[in-house]
Amino acid sequence: MREELLHTFGALHSANKQIVPSSDRPPKQLTHLGDRLRSRLESGLITHVQPPDQQARVALLQRRVEREQLAAPPEVLEYVASQVQRNVREREGALIRVTAFASLNRQQVDVRLAEVVLRDLVPDRVPTREEDVARLIIAQTADYFGVTADDVCGKERGRAT
Repeated sequence: MREELLHTFGALHSANKQIVPSSDRPPKQLTHLGDRLRSRLESGLITHVQPPDQQARVALLQRRVEREQLAAPPEVLEYVASQVQRNVREREGALIRVTAFASLNRQQVDVRLAEVVLRDLVPDRVPTREEDVARLIIAQTADYFGVTADDVCGKERGRAT
């Protein structure tokens, strides 16, 4: 297989064709390819492709909406793009899942519907360190004063008797 790939690589290169291989590792780390193929890969442009940011993810979804003529408002695209970040196929699949569910159930596509439909795809949000620290401070303060955490966070600011 390596030999065939080398011949294909050579034929395309000789024909002045552009070759765009991709990998999750740089060529130097692809030791199983063999020295000849690895050196050919190293002779070209090597770049690291970053995952798209939120704006780019929304734009990709917007293109899909336009191409497929889907009914999805911008806030739903924002929600899907923020919740499904791993890859474009998952993101587009999530969008199609939301729009198909809405269509089948004759419902309006909105963020609340997207939240329900994508519940099993979207992991529960993990609290930040700041939220954990705040929760701990509230709990210890409540314990010290012999009140509940709700009392500490509530509107009533009167002194407990």
